[in-house]
Amino acid sequence: MYRSDGSKDAPTVVLDENSCEFIISGPSFAENAIPVYEPIIEWVDTYVATLNRPLNCEFDFYYLNSSSKRAVFGVMKRLEKLYLEGVKVSIVWKYERFDDDMLEQGQEYADILNLPFSFVSKD
Repeated sequence: MYRSDGSKDAPTVVLDENSCEFIISGPSFAENAIPVYEPIIEWVDTYVATLNRPLNCEFDFYYLNSSSKRAVFGVMKRLEKLYLEGVKVSIVWKYERFDDDMLEQGQEYADILNLPFSFVSKD
């Protein structure tokens, strides 16, 4: 299990291989996003291939800067690799109802990556 409480510029992260929980939520605009997302990539590389049930990865951001967008893409590329190897992975992209920018960001990822995406509008 990996957990990181969010801060003013970093998201809350909950990754639990026992419950198959994968949640990243909040803002993400650290100047250097690598330290924020590196533990997530390590967790994906270590645990996801061994899970015995589907992993629904919930991304629930209200802001992403350029560095974070690249880092999130890196996480999703790792998930895509596993998905293409037969691991059951899907993406749930949550966004505020009127936040077109965040919806479009998720749609960009969905267009580029070979992963099942669902989009959930929050009221």
